[in-house]
Amino acid sequence: MRLPISRAAGPKSEPDAQRRAPQTDATTTADRSLEDVRLLLVDDEVDTLELFAQILADTGAEIITAASAAEAMVQFEQRRPDVLICDIEMPGEDGYTLMRRLRDLAAEDGGAVPALAVTAYGRAEDRQRLIAAGYDRYLAKPIEPVELVSVIATLAKRSSPEGGKP
Repeated sequence: MRLPISRAAGPKSEPDAQRRAPQTDATTTADRSLEDVRLLLVDDEVDTLELFAQILADTGAEIITAASAAEAMVQFEQRRPDVLICDIEMPGEDGYTLMRRLRDLAAEDGGAVPALAVTAYGRAEDRQRLIAAGYDRYLAKPIEPVELVSVIATLAKRSSPEGGKP
């Protein structure tokens, strides 16, 4: 079978700078918007944890990772984050329980840390349950990197005393 090649598919006469493939990483539009923001990422799925860590590190954020709620509590106490990003469905202690434990802390101990839930569930009742547990925002998977960065940047501004970067 032979297929003709369309002229549109052939080489273009554009300069090299204009022909480059579009960048898809979060820094394309985020422009290092999370510079110096400390993030605690919690997810039992190593691939997701590594992907989010890379996306967010590319924006200038300081990344702390935890693969369980128990590990997240240890990390939280050692290096209090500006924003928590947490998967909900994890074996053992889930993201709901972790958030309730954090919200039980005094504000000066980190109990008011801005928190983003990431979940495979996006129904209205799931959202209500997440908000009731203490999450400020949630994103349903799959998550676009630009949206992830944007939501975290908004939450990080709230954690800063001046309303700007911490």
